[in-house]
Amino acid sequence: MIMFTICSRNFTAYAKTLFKSLKLHHPDSEFYMFLGDEADETYDTELLPFKIIPFSELDIPDLTGMSQRYNITEFNTSIKPFAFLYLFKNLKSDFIFYFDPDILIISPMKELLHVISNGSNCIMTPHLLSPVENFEISDQTVLLHGIYNLGFLGLRNNAGVIKVVEWWCRRMVNQCVIDLERGLFVDQKWADLFPAFIDKLTILRHPGYNVAYWNIINRKVTLVDGQWYSNNYPLRFFHFSGNNLEDPNILSRHTPSYHRNNIGDVRSLLDLYREQVFANGYEYYIKQRYSFKWGGEKGINQHTPEPVHEMNDSKNTQQDLLSMKEKYKKPNWLDIIFAARSRHGGWLKMGIRTVRIIHVSGIKGLRQGFNDTKTIADKINKS
Repeated sequence: MIMFTICSRNFTAYAKTLFKSLKLHHPDSEFYMFLGDEADETYDTELLPFKIIPFSELDIPDLTGMSQRYNITEFNTSIKPFAFLYLFKNLKSDFIFYFDPDILIISPMKELLHVISNGSNCIMTPHLLSPVENFEISDQTVLLHGIYNLGFLGLRNNAGVIKVVEWWCRRMVNQCVIDLERGLFVDQKWADLFPAFIDKLTILRHPGYNVAYWNIINRKVTLVDGQWYSNNYPLRFFHFSGNNLEDPNILSRHTPSYHRNNIGDVRSLLDLYREQVFANGYEYYIKQRYSFKWGGEKGINQHTPEPVHEMNDSKNTQQDLLSMKEKYKKPNWLDIIFAARSRHGGWLKMGIRTVRIIHVSGIKGLRQGFNDTKTIADKINKS
């Protein structure tokens, strides 16, 4: 499985969390991050466990104009079809998936592999699987923003799909905007046309995919005996769209309807997600300043409000980031655990190996094994 995501520097901790959740459930997968931003001395790509592809490597016409014209949300989403074409050309892979960086993969996505093997050219997930009336997030809201959520998309590398993606690219140059009155919402609204344009397209109706604030009204998420479910189906991934990790009580800034006291077991999932994103350097990356104008040429971003650190031009920001970067040169305990799992071929084998080491060599032997794995994790972080 080949997957990519797109984000600016400030969202890198989210991308790392997505990457690690992918590797946990699909160890043989490949992962790429397209940077919708420019890097500087405070942003060291060598610290990341996956390949970073700068937007400058994409074949985008009027790239400078787009980066200045669009706000941060519009610019990052406008890159998506160009990233698909880049990977189609350079990897020669048969099928490629896009995931938003604020997604956490919960369990192996077996259904995707099944759909691919059946010859599907495109896989999409609708915002809703059944009507929602008389609620803040309704079917009418979905009609404004797009029937399908493009936080997830799978496309096959063939001539028919490439033709549609090239059309999508042309639209993104000037029309990847948030303008609901004109019927436009970034790259997503254009995808309403995909079922008409792409043959053998699959609308994935499994309730365990792309669960988020917009559909939990009719998807009950539960934790049973250590396993996550959505409407009694295995939960495959949760989309923490609009999350505010600074406030543990908020599920999404996009709606006041949900908070930790009325979301049931999702509360535990939100806590787990916060812990993982913070462990992956949230406090360091979130202070990375966006290289262009947050609100674009219009100075407006209704989807993603400008954070305080972007508005305040702190003289200490650069030095603070350089100092914090040193903290993340060493792998954290999650990196070490994942490296140990990969080294021993799974959780069960790792557990058996640990017991044997303690039995034969005691704590000293276990400590040596820990140091060896730490070295492997350090290499993974720098690969």
